[in-house]
Amino acid sequence: MIRRGFGILALVAGLALTGCASEDWELRYNELHGEMIDVVADRDLQRQQLADVLARQDSLEQQSLVRERELSQLRQDANQSTDRAKQYADRVAELEDEIVAIQDQRVDVAAEETNLLAQHVQRLRLQGFTDAQINNDGDLEIPISSDITFGAGKADLTKKGQSAVRSLTGDLTGTFADYDIRIEGHTDNVPLNHSRKLWGDNVNLGRQRALAVVRFMETSLDIDSSRLMSVSHGERQPVASNDTKAGRARNRRVAIVVVRPHGTDVQAK
Repeated sequence: MIRRGFGILALVAGLALTGCASEDWELRYNELHGEMIDVVADRDLQRQQLADVLARQDSLEQQSLVRERELSQLRQDANQSTDRAKQYADRVAELEDEIVAIQDQRVDVAAEETNLLAQHVQRLRLQGFTDAQINNDGDLEIPISSDITFGAGKADLTKKGQSAVRSLTGDLTGTFADYDIRIEGHTDNVPLNHSRKLWGDNVNLGRQRALAVVRFMETSLDIDSSRLMSVSHGERQPVASNDTKAGRARNRRVAIVVVRPHGTDVQAK
């Protein structure tokens, strides 16, 4: 188009030189001049369009660089996250191994403690506490017949009862010095008769007998009261049939329970 503009100018100049005096010369000149203006305007438009294309290309290149930097950062973050995840997984595995080792140690300690308790049970039985056992809660339970510790319908610890309880002092203040002690009162199912006005029922009689043992341990055996607790089961937990005299005698008892720490589960023996 630029060449076409120059051609038009040359034609105009030629006509002027040859002295062309045609009546429409001015009209033709104006037409050619207008075409030249259009050509120049078209050239400027194309230049502007080219500039716009170049500007868009530069913008796209800048956007591409930004996206590449973002992608690079994301990849770096992903790699760091992967490394951290691996570190966490390794630490979790280490902790799981430590937990397993601790649990194994606890099992070993519990087994050792159970063995020691079983040895104590055998020794206590040889000492005359024939019903000593490890109960279903894993605690050392030492029943003492109420026929030894208390008179009929009474809640005052007899001398024989005091002697029986005192014989356990070495265990309660030595081997089991860190254990709590629960005193349980048990009775047979025979309703109270002469002592009913004093105790009301077997549950209260069992409670008073358990408290009598607790008080004796505090005052005579110097056992810290914070270790001691008492409870009465009355006739609700028989260990023998109440249909026989011998069975009722076994059911009338005070049980000294050495409470095993943390409620460790073991098999009753």
